[in-house]
Amino acid sequence: MRLYSIRVVMGILVLAVFGLQLLMSPIAASSIDASVEIKPETLNVKENRGGVITAFIEFHDSQYNVSDINFTSIELQVDIITAVGSTEPIRCILADDKLVAKFDASEVAGLIRNTLGHMQPTPPKAERRLVVKGTVSGFDFEGSDWIRVILP
Repeated sequence: MRLYSIRVVMGILVLAVFGLQLLMSPIAASSIDASVEIKPETLNVKENRGGVITAFIEFHDSQYNVSDINFTSIELQVDIITAVGSTEPIRCILADDKLVAKFDASEVAGLIRNTLGHMQPTPPKAERRLVVKGTVSGFDFEGSDWIRVILP
């Protein structure tokens, strides 16, 4: 009788463990780290007509190649707590094991202006983190760089 009770308890424990694993939601995969360098390093959000912001993207992990990036998935965002939108590149070029993505500077300046608090005093110069996201070989990647911003 005692052996039967032990088997029943063990069976219930096994079912409980497997049942919990089936009910658990899958863990989201983190994005692949990309090295991103943004040029120019300073952006005047008031005077930027016709200019471009250039992002140089590369992977340090040899498992991924910039030539496998889905160009239509690339977007640039201003890193803040609440998303204010993103912009897509106007041109992408492969050069020297890097992907060079060019963004319209006036669109980037508009995103930065949208991050400014309306009733909040802002210094004439500030820094903003620009984040470039996309997919490579079906996986998400993300990288960022800081730029100085001259505010209106």
